[in-house]
Amino acid sequence: MTVDKTAIQLPLEICRFGMVGAIVTLIDVSLIFVLVEYAKFPVITAAVISYLPAILTSFALNSRFTFKTKQINSATALPKFIAISLSGYVLNIFILYVLHRLVGI
Repeated sequence: MTVDKTAIQLPLEICRFGMVGAIVTLIDVSLIFVLVEYAKFPVITAAVISYLPAILTSFALNSRFTFKTKQINSATALPKFIAISLSGYVLNIFILYVLHRLVGI
């Protein structure tokens, strides 16, 4: 009996993707906390500032660790990754704004 490599690889990629997501979330939340609590930035401003380090970490870890990409053309792949991530981030900032400013959370 042979084992299909994709049957093993996909669950591993999902686990690695989750681990990267947890690391990136920790970076993002930690930066927001430091910027708000110590540097006294407004929450929305801190969230916008924390985006770049978080997204660059996500790109680096997902390309090298999650999907084990050997050669990647960062000149084309990174701008695409940022553009796609930015669309989700705009929604995230909007939700944060609504929860923080309008709901008071």
